[in-house]
This record gives sequence, C-alpha cells and structure tokens, in this order.
Amino acid sequence: MTRLTIDPTLGRQLAGQHGCVELCDPSGRTVGFFTPLVQGTRPERLEPTVSEEELDRREKEAETYSTAEVKAHLESL
Repeated sequence: MTRLTIDPTLGRQLAGQHGCVELCDPSGRTVGFFTPLVQGTRPERLEPTVSEEELDRREKEAETYSTAEVKAHLESL
C-alpha cells in the first residue's frame, strides 16, 4: 500500500468524518475515496462465517465445468 502524507487542514477535515468521503480535484473530478478508521483503530481482518465443514460439503456437492464448457455455453447464448 502506498502511504501519502496530507496537510494539516485536510487532516482535520477528514478526522471529522464518520463515513466514506469522496475526494475530488479542483475541477470536480473524483480521484478516490477515503474511509475513516473506527475509533482510531485498524479494522480487524474479517473471517468467513461459514464453517469448514460447510465449505467441504459445498465443494463436494458443487457441479464443476471446464473452461471450454463455460465458453461453449456462453457462445451459445
């Protein structure tokens, strides 16, 4: 990840935000989005809510197709 240092004025503006902020250049063109940290902490890594057993069951149950089969199906549409 690239780290950019912002000026103090922008820092104060962003610190007061509680949701996603659209960042625009002077012409109004969107250059990106800023999402503030919650209570100054880094977000925790999210873990899947599906159990390993359920993932195994789904893997065994799922029908699979080769790339050629998918391509042929899409071309038939």
